[in-house]
Amino acid sequence: HHDYELGRLTEGSGLLIEKTASELKAVTFKQTDERMMTLGELCDLVAGRVPLVVEVKSTFQGDRRLVRRMADVLASYGGPVVGMSFDPDQVLALREIMPNLTRGIVAQRTYDDGYWAKLTQAQRDSMLHLKHGLSTQPHFVAYWVQQLPAAPPWIARNLFGCPLLTWTVRTPEQRATAARYADQMIFEGFTPES
Repeated sequence: HHDYELGRLTEGSGLLIEKTASELKAVTFKQTDERMMTLGELCDLVAGRVPLVVEVKSTFQGDRRLVRRMADVLASYGGPVVGMSFDPDQVLALREIMPNLTRGIVAQRTYDDGYWAKLTQAQRDSMLHLKHGLSTQPHFVAYWVQQLPAAPPWIARNLFGCPLLTWTVRTPEQRATAARYADQMIFEGFTPES
């Protein structure tokens, strides 16, 4: 689930981290009968027919349990899958726990808006300019479309050969930016045409 809390896309309220898997599976998405599923259930449903991109959410507190659980689930999954996170420590965990899994870092040029206020200044600074790249060794970079072009993803793409994805593309203008500066886009709200 993308959010830290229930309520934006789902019925209910409360922090996901405080809920059990069975409690979360009982929550419906707004205006649907659909419910959350576990990663294992998603793998069973997809059955390798399409690639999976799994974003590891984090509270930036060094808790690696989610990556360890992801490794357990994916150990028996034969389909194509990659992992990524905003948190460099989670990307490092992916590298250490699942070294053969393709991994990426989700990044942006600045971390100064309210969303990042929960992090210390040192944590925010450590994420700037993909400074962690030598330790995390991402295979790809996913960069915020609103902050392209930017030097760090250009360097990662053109000097280190990391494919560049861009997120979240929603408008024709953003799609043009993605086409100009990135190899692929993460999008919502429209169906891309060939």
